[in-house]
Amino acid sequence: KVRFINNHTGSLFTEDFESMHKLIEVLDRYGITFVDSRTTAKTKVPEIMETLHRPYISRDVFLDHSPDVPSVKKAVAHAVKIAKKYGYVIAIGHPHKNTLKGLVESKEVLKQVRLVYIDELADNLKR
Repeated sequence: KVRFINNHTGSLFTEDFESMHKLIEVLDRYGITFVDSRTTAKTKVPEIMETLHRPYISRDVFLDHSPDVPSVKKAVAHAVKIAKKYGYVIAIGHPHKNTLKGLVESKEVLKQVRLVYIDELADNLKR
């Protein structure tokens, strides 16, 4: 069953309050939570979630903003640092060759934290 969804096809949609509000209301009917990729600083999702009294869940780190392996590894290390400081981090990336290679090469760094699926994290954030 689908429990989470995000928009990673462009930021114009997440900047549109009315369209995002309608989407989130429909998702709510199906028990699906929207995770904001924060592809734009003008995202309307935090405001909408507040008006609907829903938890706002968003990414903290893009793993492959720069798609080369060293940059991915640097982003992973940054994500781990945030997780250790705040107790969690939401990091997202693409299933590209360099992203996957960067993750594999970051195995030792990732051992410093416990990796969980977003549903476990979201359930804890809602409490």
